[in-house]
Amino acid sequence: MDRFEYADSKLSPGEIENVEERGVKLYDGDHKTSFERGDVVVTSHRLLWGQAGDIAQGLTCLSLSLKLIVFVEEESSSGFGFSKSKKVVLHLTEAPKDKNLGPVIKSLYDYVKLSFKEGLREDFVQILQDNIQKKRWEQNPVQPQSQVGVQNRTIKLRTGIVGIERSIQEKHKATDKSISAAFQDLSKLMTMAKDMVQLSKNISDKIRLKHGCYGSGLWLIEGLAPS
Repeated sequence: MDRFEYADSKLSPGEIENVEERGVKLYDGDHKTSFERGDVVVTSHRLLWGQAGDIAQGLTCLSLSLKLIVFVEEESSSGFGFSKSKKVVLHLTEAPKDKNLGPVIKSLYDYVKLSFKEGLREDFVQILQDNIQKKRWEQNPVQPQSQVGVQNRTIKLRTGIVGIERSIQEKHKATDKSISAAFQDLSKLMTMAKDMVQLSKNISDKIRLKHGCYGSGLWLIEGLAPS
C-alpha cells in the first residue's frame, strides 16, 4: 500500500481511461484495509481507487503508477465457496523515493490485492496487463499543462482573492457604520443626561428658594408676636 499516493483523479492530457469497476476493496498484502467498496479505474498511466462517485467528480483519490506494477495475476479460489468475490494480485516494485504522500508510509508487503465484490469483467486483467507490457505511459506521455490553462487558473485565483478582499472591506464598512451609529446614540444619551441634570438642578434651586422664603416669613411672624 505504500506505493499508492494521493492524487487528482482528473485525467492529465495524454492519459486515457480504459476500464472501470465498482465495489472494489483494497488489501495490503493479505491484510484487509479500510478502503472498501470503492471505484477502480485503469488508465494508460495509473490505477485509481476512490470512494463511490469521487473519481467521476474529479476528486482526490488513491493513485498507483502502472510502472510500479511488475505483473498481475488472478488469485485462485479457496474452493470452499465461502467467498464469491474475485481477487486480483498486483506484484509491485519498490516505492520511488520521490513518491507523494499516500495512505501508508511503509508497508511490509510488495503486493496488493483488489477484491471485486460485484464481480469482475473478463477483460479487466487483460487490459491492465496490456497497458503494463506495452508501457502505455511511455507511448502517450503526459503533456505539460498549457499556458492558457495556467493563466485561467491564475485569473480565477486572483478573482477569488479580490472577492475575499471586497468582502472584508464591506464588513469593515458595516462595522464603521455600526460604531458611528453607536456614538451618535451615546451623544444623544449624554445630551439627554445633561438636560436631566440641569432640570434637576433647576428644581432643586426652586425648592431651596421657596424654603428660604418660607423660613424668612416665619421669622418675621415670630418677631412680631407679642412677648
